[in-house]
Amino acid sequence: MPPDWKFFEKLSNILFVRRLMNPVWNECGDVEHDRWSSLRLFLLGYAFERQGRSPDYAPAAVDTIDEIRNEPLCAAMAATAWNRFAEKLNNEGLNHANNPMCPRGTLYNGRYRGRQVERRTTRKLSAVEFAAQLEQPLVAWARDLVRNGHVAEAHEQLCTIRGVDVKIAPLFLRDVVLWYNLAPENDLHLLHPVDTWVEFVVRKLSRNAGMTPASCANYIVEHANAPERANQGMWYFCVHVAGSSRYVVRRCLEDDVRCNAALDRHLANLSAGGAAAAEWNGQQ
Repeated sequence: MPPDWKFFEKLSNILFVRRLMNPVWNECGDVEHDRWSSLRLFLLGYAFERQGRSPDYAPAAVDTIDEIRNEPLCAAMAATAWNRFAEKLNNEGLNHANNPMCPRGTLYNGRYRGRQVERRTTRKLSAVEFAAQLEQPLVAWARDLVRNGHVAEAHEQLCTIRGVDVKIAPLFLRDVVLWYNLAPENDLHLLHPVDTWVEFVVRKLSRNAGMTPASCANYIVEHANAPERANQGMWYFCVHVAGSSRYVVRRCLEDDVRCNAALDRHLANLSAGGAAAAEWNGQQ
């Protein structure tokens, strides 16, 4: 038998949450009550999770927040945050149009029909501007909207942040749901980020190669007992257990013996890494 929904849900509960989610949430402090901590979490773990983004963005954004967090979180801080963030990256490769740190109305040099022109960011807000307009910390705001049945509103509002799209918004909302053990009843598909890995697994499980990201999200909601955990577990399996190899994922989905062997190797590597870390700490 190939892996089932319980397998992916268990991967989420034991490995994804403990190894990947909890450390990020715990690092950021009181995300429920402190506005800067809440924004820091969003920037560290979610806002920059776009394919092809620079790995420098999130660390630079977090350092920026840590430097200015003694100031009031207001709209005026958006420009200060952006300037400090840009300086940390030597004002290079900032991707103004899609950068969650870039405030609305920022001037920058871009390309238009093959030539350099001065442009201005429009419409979308920076993450700092968005958080500043809320009456409560970002995490608490999202939690309360979801708890009160307004998943679609939370999703729509998050997508007004520059660079946040239909993958990043549900990524954040999914983890808010799991962190607070929420049980929303409406618009559950909006809690499911569907990247290429989740899409690949769902297409294999459903035996439907033509499924879109939206239909994949609905499929998970309809078939899994704990859909948000299944979503986490599928991604974790592909990236961490199968090593981001489509070949390995495909073979594991076809054969539980191969799947268990891949998981055993992963767990053995984790055990070896833990032992190495303990030895390192013991020699300090």
